[in-house]
Amino acid sequence: EMCIRDRWTAMTVRDGAFYAEGLRGRYAKFRLRVAATATDFQLDKATLYHLPQNRRPALSDFRIFSPNLGLLPAGERAPNASVTLGQILAPGRDTKDDSDRRREALLGSQVVPQPGTQIVYWSVTDPDSDNITHTFSIRPENADTWTDLAVNTPENFIQFETGGLAEGLYFTRLAVSEQAPRPAAQRLSYTFETDTLLVDRTPPVLATPVITRADGLLRISVSGRDALSLLEGAEFSLNNGLKSAVIHPADGILDGREEIFATEIPEAQAAGATSVEIIVYDHAGNAVSTRLPLK
Repeated sequence: EMCIRDRWTAMTVRDGAFYAEGLRGRYAKFRLRVAATATDFQLDKATLYHLPQNRRPALSDFRIFSPNLGLLPAGERAPNASVTLGQILAPGRDTKDDSDRRREALLGSQVVPQPGTQIVYWSVTDPDSDNITHTFSIRPENADTWTDLAVNTPENFIQFETGGLAEGLYFTRLAVSEQAPRPAAQRLSYTFETDTLLVDRTPPVLATPVITRADGLLRISVSGRDALSLLEGAEFSLNNGLKSAVIHPADGILDGREEIFATEIPEAQAAGATSVEIIVYDHAGNAVSTRLPLK
């Protein structure tokens, strides 16, 4: 007999083993009744066989990289021909399937500057170790039509060119489906609503910089504004070779599409400089510059 949730169920003998159908639970107890007339009775170690629950895949990580980066995928490592003691004692726990090897190879890939390229990465796991494929799609914020950028791919990343996409905000989604050897009637699918993607190729706009001298310091400040992206920082370059990179805006919080960046340079370090070049960057990698004379 088997007990699940304090209910005992009689088991019948089939193919030399005890069998019960339709029982569901996390924990089970067993008991065996032996007739009093049994004279030669031995109890060996019991082995439980069960049909596991089919659970849907889970999205554990999703990243939209900064734009203008390209990926050079590394080759997959060959499976290890040797068998470890851990694999023998716990089969399945110490082995890596194809998706694990692809993920390891991807993490060892090189990321290089590549204008106009966008990388999206995700990590999906299946609790039952089923094979899965991914379909990644995007649609503009003000449209209803989805465009599939990757269809039924086993890879957990995609890189694509953004030059053919209109500027603006895009919604993204990732559809995941179980594959063979899971029987077709049991294959689960699920669609995850993922992060938004911003396509921005327009540089910020600068207001007229303000340059002052006081207390032995050269003070330079500039206000930048971007239509779509957050601002990233500014760089002030004097033509005497001195450079000053500023990533903290005047209000101390880099959180807006309009910020003021300022720098203070000792007069001794600015000696001989006759002009300054100011560059302001946005989060999408666009930049705008201006050059002003120093008085």
